[in-house]
Amino acid sequence: ALSTLGSRVNNMERSSGYITASIPSLGPTRTALMHKAAIRQYATAKGYPASVLDRSAENDLFQLDVEGSSSMMMRNMAGMTLSLVRQGKTRTKVKLRFDNVYYPELVAEYYKLVWTAVDKQMFLDQSLD
Repeated sequence: ALSTLGSRVNNMERSSGYITASIPSLGPTRTALMHKAAIRQYATAKGYPASVLDRSAENDLFQLDVEGSSSMMMRNMAGMTLSLVRQGKTRTKVKLRFDNVYYPELVAEYYKLVWTAVDKQMFLDQSLD
């Protein structure tokens, strides 16, 4: 399920059901929109006007690409863990956690994406046991 999302599995332990992986990609357009919204919300939470992030002649003096550079770094530092515990013949408990992802809307997007893939894979694997 994780490889179909483009996630790189870093560690997997079959006996405990513990998996660590990189976070999946939401696509360049969706990632850019989510990251831009996160930076704007962070700026306003720190007391700055959101307009400091708008590109204009006065703000473009140093030509800093805050959004592009921090987006790439954030994705490389973030990860996810899955814990799968069999609770019976027909029940499996799955816990999903994201590491270094702080923007709530981004976490919700990742949950939707990963849960859909994991749920589909669990359904497909039922016939293999």
